[in-house]
Amino acid sequence: MSKFFVIAALVVLPLLGQEEALKQRVQARSQQVVELLSAGVLMEGVDGLLKPVGQIEPAQSQLMREENQDREAIFQLIAGKSNVPVEEVRQMYAKRARAKYPAAAVSAGAGPCKLVPAKAPDVARLLQYLKQGMMYASQKKFEQALAEFQPALNIDRNFLGLNQNVGSAQLALKKYAEAEAAFQAEVKLTECLAGMNEGQLANFGYFFEVAEKDAAARKRAQAEKLKAELPKARANAHYNLACVYSLQKQKDPALAALRAAVDAGFADKRVLNGDSDLAFVRQAPEFREIAARLK
Repeated sequence: MSKFFVIAALVVLPLLGQEEALKQRVQARSQQVVELLSAGVLMEGVDGLLKPVGQIEPAQSQLMREENQDREAIFQLIAGKSNVPVEEVRQMYAKRARAKYPAAAVSAGAGPCKLVPAKAPDVARLLQYLKQGMMYASQKKFEQALAEFQPALNIDRNFLGLNQNVGSAQLALKKYAEAEAAFQAEVKLTECLAGMNEGQLANFGYFFEVAEKDAAARKRAQAEKLKAELPKARANAHYNLACVYSLQKQKDPALAALRAAVDAGFADKRVLNGDSDLAFVRQAPEFREIAARLK
């Protein structure tokens, strides 16, 4: 049942003129509202208005504002025609709406960092944003890439590799502070995921393709894949931090990040010796010592 029909249950007089246009606007967006409520992106407030659950996208925020404006108008109409105080109308609507779409229970989170996995209905949208962002990045359209990566982050900030992509785009745009923050976030994420058990990891590896059809076996396989990817992701994030510091002529932080990258498993000596981002630190004796650890 659309949200308008719930409201309509409280309306005992016909809508005419401008009221008909109001009805049509609410009906036109009703399916979108229901989808956002069902996905846990929005929730029904005690005042009869929609509320965001965490960060939401600009388009979702605009839809919420428009819906709330029309609800306000409807509440006023009902109050005027039924001679009921508008606050009572709000309470009547809120009670029905919250019963139909109760607020999702707030998860305590998983692992040492209490990470909360993405909501399943958002996964397809996240992967589409990521695909578009990677396409723009491959074309060196880094601003457009960031415009796609950001809504993906709003859906799931714990998606392995996503902060890495954001940082790489920021680095290409020479936005070093932003790039550093993104790579640090990726390092932190790998540490948080590494502290989880298999059951907890299963909720964060939903994007891995596996052959298993059985739900339980599928989750185990995805958890194993995610766990196997963590050292590589950590090594790459530390390596990219080294590039950020080197480009800013910060020798000691750059070398420390390189050591952390090698400790985490970075082993590409050709890249290490050929990356122009590391030109500033390449002549340092400590750099040669780090490079000597790689075969």
